[in-house]
Amino acid sequence: MKDEASETPEKDICEKCGAEMYDIQTSYTLGMKCPNCGWGWVTQYNEPIVEDRNKYRVILDSKDSSLVNVKLVASIVNCNYLRAKRIIDNSPSEIFSGKAVDVREIRDRLVQAGMAFRIEPDFPY
Repeated sequence: MKDEASETPEKDICEKCGAEMYDIQTSYTLGMKCPNCGWGWVTQYNEPIVEDRNKYRVILDSKDSSLVNVKLVASIVNCNYLRAKRIIDNSPSEIFSGKAVDVREIRDRLVQAGMAFRIEPDFPY
């Protein structure tokens, strides 16, 4: 026989008036609010990657200078196609240095393109 109490989700009740509270959630906040009396709570949450103050280096190891890869490197480095091709041909080459949130975006683009690279120091995200 199943325990019926374990099948229904627990409801949060307002400490002030006893009404059922509803969730408040955005990208960086989490909380609850009472629709009856307005009492509630909220807290801020930042992903660890946002708080990371390390400086990371993205080093390109790929020698594949196809047009797609040249365009990608040019957009990351913010340079013309000739310079981007030289960067690829002279790999390993540092193509970016900066904050973790920016490195994550560049990493995702390089992974999608199938280009070989590494991030120093070790990138935990």
